[in-house]
Amino acid sequence: MYDVLDTVGKPLPEDVYSFPAKGFIDAGKIKVFAKLLENKNIRWVWTDAGDNKAGSIQVVKRATSKESKTAYLIKINRNHESANQFVTLTHELGHLFLGHLGADKKLGIPKRQIPEHDLREIEAESVAYLVSRRNGIVPKSQTYLSNFVGSETKIDRIGFYQIMRASGKVERLLNLAEHTKFNS
Repeated sequence: MYDVLDTVGKPLPEDVYSFPAKGFIDAGKIKVFAKLLENKNIRWVWTDAGDNKAGSIQVVKRATSKESKTAYLIKINRNHESANQFVTLTHELGHLFLGHLGADKKLGIPKRQIPEHDLREIEAESVAYLVSRRNGIVPKSQTYLSNFVGSETKIDRIGFYQIMRASGKVERLLNLAEHTKFNS
């Protein structure tokens, strides 16, 4: 058995991939994003993974005083296309700025009651969708979100204000806010 990323030949249907995304973002710009994250104490690590492992973010060390900063580690799959890497980056930063990893005064992340896993994924993917679409990348978020939405999902527990706030913070961190693409 091979991972879809380890195959060659004719192009495969889009739905074969775990995290399909369309659009163009320069691979060099992805590297610039990694540098921008360093300024906020977020270390970027490339991982060598299969198609179904896009990325993750975690706290490496919590701030212990007012002067210290919390350190984070973000992992992005180097085997994905740049568009997929961008969506993954915005999704993982969404988790951070939504407060899913806890509050961080230095980054302006408020203390929130952290929702259960399904709602965290819905919120983070909503951030990824908004930021990606505003920047010319079309993620297939509905496919990913179908794993987390069920008949008992309560929409009133989703932090819509927090999603919008986090989207703005992600755009500012990545220097995207001034030149986002808008559809007429």
